Amino acid sequence: KDDFCKALDIEVSKAKDKEDWRVEYMTLNLIERDAFVRGKDEGLAEGIVEGRSEGIAEGQISTLISLVSKKIISLSDAIKESGLSEAEFLEKIEQSTK
Repeated sequence: KDDFCKALDIEVSKAKDKEDWRVEYMTLNLIERDAFVRGKDEGLAEGIVEGRSEGIAEGQISTLISLVSKKIISLSDAIKESGLSEAEFLEKIEQSTK
């Protein structure tokens, strides 16, 4: 090691030994970890809500497709009710028959 690196190592060691710096570092580390955990939990909760919403929407589309195939409602009524464009709804029908 050159003189600069040796001097830097010595200063880092001194800094690590200072109790108030260690407490500050540990506190900061805990704050960062808490923020990470909160962010992870919030992301998971948002993902669950989004997944449920998507599942409900897919279930509604599936029901509309079934009603159309049984001739209970017209295709145009199902498209209106779905909130999808005609092309999107027809694509869903095609996907459901695969």
